[in-house]
Amino acid sequence: MNNFFDVNFTILKVAGIWVPSPNSSYRAKFLYFVYNSFWITYSCLIFCPSELAYFINTYTSLKDLIKNVNMGMTHFLANIKVCMWFYYRKDIIGIIETLDIYGKRYESYGDFDNEKIVQKEKKFKDKFSVIFLLFGMLTSISSCMACFYQTLKLKLQEDERVQLSLPYFSYIPFDYEYSKVKFLIAIWYQFFPLFNYAYLIIGFDTLYIAILSYISAQLDIIYGAFETIRPRCMIRLKLDLPKNILKDPPMLMKEMHKEINKITYHLQVILDICRRLEDIYSTIILAQVLISLIVLCTCIFLVSLMNQNKYCSYR
Repeated sequence: MNNFFDVNFTILKVAGIWVPSPNSSYRAKFLYFVYNSFWITYSCLIFCPSELAYFINTYTSLKDLIKNVNMGMTHFLANIKVCMWFYYRKDIIGIIETLDIYGKRYESYGDFDNEKIVQKEKKFKDKFSVIFLLFGMLTSISSCMACFYQTLKLKLQEDERVQLSLPYFSYIPFDYEYSKVKFLIAIWYQFFPLFNYAYLIIGFDTLYIAILSYISAQLDIIYGAFETIRPRCMIRLKLDLPKNILKDPPMLMKEMHKEINKITYHLQVILDICRRLEDIYSTIILAQVLISLIVLCTCIFLVSLMNQNKYCSYR
């Protein structure tokens, strides 16, 4: 498969939702199964439900409830994306494979070069994906590290409980306030699924952007292919004709007609892929817009209440 999507596939593999090809070895399939099962269970089946269930503990405090809704709805949307990925995975991979086939059908001529067009789009797409991933990772790292550092500096008396708040709201399956060590473990307990969610969300979103970017490259290729039909057909037939000739020979006309049909069919394939993408992503994009509005409103509310950028404060 074309390496246009290598960065996006790597993010999905780290996220724990990549399914190896049927040709992979049994060892690779087993390792993927174990790795995927761990992260999906930990993040999607344990941590996210514990966030949503914690709403009942935060409804008495508007600030805490808004913060809980902010992260809980974000991760709930990520769970929907995981389900969509596994349901439509074969269709998405089929679209990618089709784009890969039709992106290498034309000879280069002058400024028209299939590979250069694709690599230009890939360079932009990879930068966007990596920057987006870094922002997602920093979101989880910054809040947890700030609380972790503040906990390390904390000095407790004997039998004194930790009077700090965790970076996020979720049920913890042990009494994390009993000692500093347990509180630090609780911070890491929240950190890892949040870090994994960064890969889940960004892996799914940037894959969609990558497919659109590849389609954009394909349209540029189609434009260049139409623009260079005559000279490419002349090179293919080893003809040397002047540009101002009144009528091309029948051999060249026939070849150009075949080339036009090939390019037109390529365009029809791209339009069909766009329709398939709309069918796959329309529901998740609607959910993304609705939940993003909720998250945006909660973020604005929380920013209005910020006090000296404290991520972990005393109760």
